[in-house]
Amino acid sequence: MILPTLGRWADARCRGIHGDAYRTYIIDRNINYTNVCNARCTFCAFRRDSDDHDAYTLSYDAIHEKIAELAGVGGTQILMQGGMNPDLPLDWYLNLLAGIRAKFPRIHVHAFSPPELVEFVHFFNPPGATFEDKVRWVVTKLREAGLDSIPGGGAEILVDR
Repeated sequence: MILPTLGRWADARCRGIHGDAYRTYIIDRNINYTNVCNARCTFCAFRRDSDDHDAYTLSYDAIHEKIAELAGVGGTQILMQGGMNPDLPLDWYLNLLAGIRAKFPRIHVHAFSPPELVEFVHFFNPPGATFEDKVRWVVTKLREAGLDSIPGGGAEILVDR
């Protein structure tokens, strides 16, 4: 009952903004840049330890190839997420984003779930007096390097209940 109601509200809002004849969409691509993850979520079949035979972290070149394929079909956005990989330093992410921005300035980079950001704070120990300050510092650095937006998936970890 909730989902159909939500759908009707979304449709009504869309029609209110755009009328009946205009709809938008994006062509995007999901890129999982690593499956190495220190989280032990019981439901996850994706994660690997760094020494597992099928563990991976994509190279910048491999990620750029995936983005080039997307751009070649008219795509405009990537969703980039991965495991919480403690072996990747902050500079790895900053260089990744800067490289994407330099090679693909028209691609919107939607990346790094809230759980990844929480782990970034733990991995990188950024400056800040509070956890919020530390998250803000990390997000600011990522934005300066080329991050456009952050997906909401996984944000449920930020709710106590």
